[in-house]
Amino acid sequence: MIRTRILVALCVLAATAFSQNSTSTLDGLVKDPQGSLIPNANVTVTNVATQQSINTLTDEHGHWAVPSLSGGTYSVSVTAPGFKKATASDVKMDAGIPATVSVTLEVGAVTDTIDVTGGAEVLQTSSATVTTNLTAEQIKDLPIPSRNATDLLMTQPGSQTPAGPRNTTFNGLPQSTLNMTMDGINIQDNLLKNGSGGALYPAVYPRLDAIEEVSVTSFAAGAESLAEGGVQIKFVTKSGTNEWHGGAFDQERNTFFNANYYFNSINQLPRDRLLLHQLGAHIGGPIRRNKLFIFFNYEIFRFPATLDSGQLSILNSSAQNGVFTYKGTNGAIQQVNLYNLAQAGGFPSTPDPIVASTLSQIAKLTSSGGSLTDRIATNNDYNRNNFRWFPKGTHKIDFPQGKLDYVINNKHHWEATGSANPYRLVPDIINGVLPIYPGTGTVLGSPDVVGQRETFWTGSTALRSAWSAHWTSEIRFGMSAGNIVFSDAIQPPLFAQWRGYAPVFNFITNPYNRSTSSRRNDPVQQLMGSATWSHGSHLLNLGGSFSRINEWQASYSTQTIPRVTFGIATNDPVNTGATNIFTASNFPNSSSADLTNAASLYAMLTGRVSSTTQTAVLDEKTKQYGPYGAVDRLRQWEFGFYAQDSWRITPKLTLNAGLRFENQNPFQTLSGTYTRPGYAGLFGISGVGNLFMPGTLTGSVPVYNPVPSGDIQGYPPTRFWAPTVGIAWVMPQLDGVPGWIIGRGGRSSVLRAGFSISPTRGDFTGITGVWGNNQGKQITISTDPGTTPAAFGAPGSVLFRDPTLPVLPFSVTPSYPLPVNPGNSVNDFDPNLKARYVESWNVGFQRSLTQDTVLELRYVGNRSARFWANVNLNEVNIFENGFLDQFNIAQSNLAIARQQNPASVNFGNQGLPGQKDIPLLSTGLGFTSDTNTATLLQRGQAGDLASNIAFNSANMARLRAAGYPANLFTVNPTTLNGGAFLTRNLGGTTYNAAQVELRRRFSKGLLMGASYTWSHSLSTAGNIRSVRDLNSPYEAPSPFDIRHALKLNWIYELPFGTNHRVLGHAGNPILRTAVSGWQFSGVSRVQSGTPSQLLGGRGTYLPNSQFDNGVILHNITTSQLQSMISIRKTSTVSSNGVANGLVYYLPQSLIDNTLAAFALNSKALDPNAPYIGPAATAGQYGNQVFLYGPWMPRFDLSMVKHTRIGEKKDIEFRANALNAFNLTNFYLVPNSSGNINVNSTLFGQTTSAYRDVNSTNDSGARMIEFGLRFTF
Repeated sequence: MIRTRILVALCVLAATAFSQNSTSTLDGLVKDPQGSLIPNANVTVTNVATQQSINTLTDEHGHWAVPSLSGGTYSVSVTAPGFKKATASDVKMDAGIPATVSVTLEVGAVTDTIDVTGGAEVLQTSSATVTTNLTAEQIKDLPIPSRNATDLLMTQPGSQTPAGPRNTTFNGLPQSTLNMTMDGINIQDNLLKNGSGGALYPAVYPRLDAIEEVSVTSFAAGAESLAEGGVQIKFVTKSGTNEWHGGAFDQERNTFFNANYYFNSINQLPRDRLLLHQLGAHIGGPIRRNKLFIFFNYEIFRFPATLDSGQLSILNSSAQNGVFTYKGTNGAIQQVNLYNLAQAGGFPSTPDPIVASTLSQIAKLTSSGGSLTDRIATNNDYNRNNFRWFPKGTHKIDFPQGKLDYVINNKHHWEATGSANPYRLVPDIINGVLPIYPGTGTVLGSPDVVGQRETFWTGSTALRSAWSAHWTSEIRFGMSAGNIVFSDAIQPPLFAQWRGYAPVFNFITNPYNRSTSSRRNDPVQQLMGSATWSHGSHLLNLGGSFSRINEWQASYSTQTIPRVTFGIATNDPVNTGATNIFTASNFPNSSSADLTNAASLYAMLTGRVSSTTQTAVLDEKTKQYGPYGAVDRLRQWEFGFYAQDSWRITPKLTLNAGLRFENQNPFQTLSGTYTRPGYAGLFGISGVGNLFMPGTLTGSVPVYNPVPSGDIQGYPPTRFWAPTVGIAWVMPQLDGVPGWIIGRGGRSSVLRAGFSISPTRGDFTGITGVWGNNQGKQITISTDPGTTPAAFGAPGSVLFRDPTLPVLPFSVTPSYPLPVNPGNSVNDFDPNLKARYVESWNVGFQRSLTQDTVLELRYVGNRSARFWANVNLNEVNIFENGFLDQFNIAQSNLAIARQQNPASVNFGNQGLPGQKDIPLLSTGLGFTSDTNTATLLQRGQAGDLASNIAFNSANMARLRAAGYPANLFTVNPTTLNGGAFLTRNLGGTTYNAAQVELRRRFSKGLLMGASYTWSHSLSTAGNIRSVRDLNSPYEAPSPFDIRHALKLNWIYELPFGTNHRVLGHAGNPILRTAVSGWQFSGVSRVQSGTPSQLLGGRGTYLPNSQFDNGVILHNITTSQLQSMISIRKTSTVSSNGVANGLVYYLPQSLIDNTLAAFALNSKALDPNAPYIGPAATAGQYGNQVFLYGPWMPRFDLSMVKHTRIGEKKDIEFRANALNAFNLTNFYLVPNSSGNINVNSTLFGQTTSAYRDVNSTNDSGARMIEFGLRFTF
C-alpha cells in the first residue's frame, strides 16, 4: 500500500515538472517620463555569465516578471516604440529572494541606449518573506573562525549562538527545525539533527571559495519552502562563466602569533598549539563559450595538533608493591602491607600476574615521557601519581567541489553539482580518544592509534526550462551520503593480554582509551521542482518534493569486548563482618576514605572481580544472539505538493498566498531487531490511564514483542495542510513629517506582513532512543554476586587468575514475548503521536535610505508545536498511597527522639509522647533507625526516601508480603527503577522579537550589514514537573533565550590609489601601488548571556533522580540575584607554591551563605542575609530559578592588501585578527549549556569560557592568521 502511494506521488510529481526553491523571480515596472505605465514593452533578461536570455512583455499595468532564475548576475534591457532602449546591468539575484528592476524610459529613438544605475531595488516590494542573504563579497572577505561557510550564519539577524558556531539556531527554534541544503539537496546528518549542534553538522562542508551565496529564510516562507523545516538555509555552488577565472590561496594559523586562553594562563599552562594549514585552488570558465561551463574548487585542511591527555592516575612504586600509605588523623604518615594483611586473614596475598604485568608496563612507559606529579598536595593521596603528556595528531580533510552548466539552447539549461569531504582524524581529537601512554597506542601494548574516518558526498542535477515568456519549469534530483567510522581498529585481539576482557581497574586510569567502535551512514535522496506560469498580474507556482532518508549504524561494545571490574562487591568477606581486614584496628588513625581506598587497591592488585559486563546482540539476518554489531536500519519518506500565487493587485500592492500538502511518514524499521511493549505495556499491571491509583490492577505484566521488519513507528502518517500568506504594499508618496518617515520619492518604503506554517522533520534518534532502548535488540549476560549469584558465585569468590570467568547462560534464539527484567525500561509511542510544525508571522517596514541602503524595522514571532518528549510514567507517588503522611509522622518522631537524645537517628515509634506508628516506612525500609534516612527526613526529602523503597526489590517484596499493592509507588512496578517512557507530543517553543536591520550593498567601497534583535524565547518542550501536569507543561526560558544581540559586518575599501581621487594619479607608480588596494573588514557580535537553571539536588516532591525540585530564594528576588552576576577574578597560591586563579560570578558573601544553607562549608548560616537554599518542605517543589550569563562581545577584524598585476591578475595579502581585542567570554557553566548545581562546593565559580578548538580551531583567545592569494 505504501509503495503504491509513493508510485502515484512520483507520477504526479513528474507530471508537474519539478523545481526547487533556490531560484528566484525577477520583476519590475516600466514607466514613461510622466510616470505612466507602459504596456507591451519588450524586456530581455540575460545571464551575464552564460549569455542565456529570456524575453517577455509588460502587461497592461506595465508589469513584467521572469520566474525561476538561478542565482547570479543579470542584465535587463527594455525597449518600446518611441522610447530609447534602457539597460540595467549588474542585477544580482539571490537564492529565494525576489528582486525588482523598475525602469523609466526616455523619449527617443530605440537605437539610442541609456544606462540604468543601481541594479535591482534594495526594497523587497513583491514578497513578505523574511530572507537574509550573504553576497559574494561577504563570503570572500569577512573574517570568520574557519573557512566553513556555515560560520557566516552567526552574522545574520535572528541567529542565536550560545556557544560555538555549530550551536547556532534561528529565532528561538530548536535546531531540529533547521533545514540546510546545498544546491537544493539536504546536507545534514539526519541521525544527529535533534542534538546540540547536530543541525549545523553537515555531511559536506560548504567552503568559502566554492559558494556563490548563502541565504536564510525564516518567516512567511513561500509554499515551495514550507517542507522539512521552519528555517531554510541554502548554499549555492558557484558556476563557471564565459571568462576563465581562478586562483589559489594559502591561509596559515600559528601559535606564535596567538594569545593564551584565560584559564590556561591562570593555571600556568602554555598556549594551545594551533598550527592550521588551509590551502586551495579554484578555476572556472567555458569549455565551450555560451554553451558549456565548468567550475571546480579544491581545498585542503591540515591541523597538526598537540593534544592534552589530561591527568591520568597511575600507581606509585610502593603502592604497586602492595604497600598502602596514608596520613593518619594524628598527622603521621603510616603504611600497611596489604599482601601481609590478606595473608593473615586467609585471603589471596599475591599479585595477579596479568595485572602486575600491566602495572609494570605502565610504570615503564610513564617514566620515559610526560610529567609525573604526586597527588599529596591536591588529593591527600600517597598511593597514586598524576601523569600527563601531550601526544600529537593530525586532522586532515579534503574539500573537492564542482559544478557543470550546459546551455542546451535558449529554452533549456542543465546543471550538475558535486562535492565530497574525505576526512581523517587520528587520533580522534574531538572525542578525546588519544594514545594512552607514550610509546603505545590507544590500547596499552599495541601501536595502533584509533581515530575517525569519513567520506561524505553530495550531488545534484537539474534541468531548467523556459517554455515561453510566461512558463518555466525545473526538475532536480540529488543525493547526499557517506560513511563515518569511529575507532574501527578497536578489535578483540588488542585485549588478548587481558584474556579478551577490557579490565576496569577503578583505582587507576584504565590502560586503554577506547574499547568500543561504531560506524554509520544516513543517505538522503530527493526529487523536487515546480512549474511557474505568469499570466497578467498573477505569477502561479505549482510543484512538489519527495524525500527518502535512510539510516544505518552498527556499534560494537561489550558483545565483542566484555568488561571485567576489579573491586569489592557487597558482602565480600574481605570487607564484611568478622573477616573484614579493612578495619580501624588494622589501619590505625585512618579515615573511612582511607579504608575504601585500601580495599580498592587490594582488589585491583589481586584481580578480585566484582562483576563482569557482557551483552549478546540480535543479528538482523539470522535473528540469533551472539557477538554481532548492534544494527539500526531505518527509513523515512516524505512528500508534498504545493500551489502559490503572487498577485500584483496594483502596481504597489502584491498579495502572496499558497497552500502546501505535506505527507510525513513515520520512521520505518528495516532490521527487525526491535521490540516494543505496546501502549498498554507502559502502564503495566495498573492498566491504561491508571496513574497514581495504588491497588487498581486492571492491566497485565508488561512483555516485549518483536517489531517485524518493515513496520512503521506505530502511528499513522502525518498529513499537513500548510498555508502561507503575505502582503507587500509600496507606500504612497507623502509630504511633511510623514514624507520624511516613509520617503518623499516614489517607491521609498514598503510595508510587509506575512504568516506561514511549516512542518518539520526530526532525526532518527526519535526511534533509536525509544524502541532501541527496549530489551531484545540486545540482552545482558553480565554477572555479579548480587543480581546473578547462581552464575557468579559468592562475593569475593572470583579472581581474574581463575581458569574461567562467570558468564550468564542465555538462549541463542529469542523466545517471544520477552519478560521485562527489573532495572530495564519499557519504551513506546503514543498512538496519537503527530509530526512537529512551526508557525511564523512577521510585520515589517522597509525604508530605502539611498539606492544602495535600506533600513527595516520588523516584529517577528513564531511558535513550534507538537514537540516530542519522553515522559516517565513511573513517577514516584508520595500522595495517594499515604507515604507523605507517614513521612511527616517520621519527621515528628525523629524530632521527639532528639529532644531526649540530640544524636538520635531513630524515627520509629519508641513509645515517647507524641510518637506514632509508621507501618509503610518501617516495613518498606526494614528498619527505623538509620543515619542516612534521618538526614532525608530532616531535609524534607520525601521523594528521595520514597524512591529508596520503590526502586529496591527487597524493600518492595516486604511491602507486598505485608499486603501492600505492587503499584504502591509506581504505575509499572515490573521495571523497578528502569522507567516506563512514553514518547508523546508535549509542548514546543515561542519566540517574539523586534528586529532592526540596516543593509548596504557594496557601493562606493563600502558594504555593511547591521542588526539589533530584542527577543524573548520560551520553551515548553518536555517541561513538566510531574506526570500530573502532562497536559500543561510549564514555560521556561529556552536554551537560546538571548535577549539582546547586536551584530555588524562590514567591508571598506580605502579610497586611495588607482581609480580613486586620492593619489589615484600619483606620478610615482611605486607610491600609487603602495597606497592602492587596501581593504578592511570586520564581524562584530555583542550579545547577552544564555540562561542556566539553578539545581537544588534535593527530592522533596519527586526523587532527585527523576526531576530537580528547585531552590528557595531567601531575602532576595530573582531579578536582584540576576543583577549580582558579575565576573570576579581572584588569585591563590597552593601549598606547593603554585599560583592559581579562580573566577567567580556571584558575590562571595552570597556564595558562602548559600553553601552554609546546603551544609557544604563550616560557616554558620546568616538567616537575615541573602542566600539560595534548598527546597525543604516535603511534598512541595522549590522555585525554578534561571540565571543569565554575562554579556559576550566578540570582534573579528581583517586587513587586506590587493596588488594588481595588469588588468586581470591580483595578489592579495590578508591578516585576520580573530577575537581581536582578546576578550574572554566567561560561561556560568561549561559550553554555556546546562544547569548550575547549587548543591556543590564549586557553586558560584566558573572554570570555562568560550573556546571552540575542535570545531573551528578557536582557542578562545586572540588569534592572528595570515593568508596569501593569487587570482586571475
